[in-house]
Amino acid sequence: MNPSYLSRLFKKETGMSLSAYIVQQRMDEAKSLLLETEMKISQIAEVVGYMNLSHFISMFKKINGTTPQSFRKKETV
Repeated sequence: MNPSYLSRLFKKETGMSLSAYIVQQRMDEAKSLLLETEMKISQIAEVVGYMNLSHFISMFKKINGTTPQSFRKKETV
């Protein structure tokens, strides 16, 4: 299947782009790991597919409105 066609079909069916969906899934997994484990944030970034920690932190903040560290502190209190 052509990648462009797949992207168009995915957006038509879901209302969101394939790349946005993938980012959302990664962030959902990161939130789960932040709450359910004591893994370092750098380890979580790698597990969810980010090799650059600062990029992971900026994407997490963009999607969730807070940094991973603040999210973990706020949600586990």
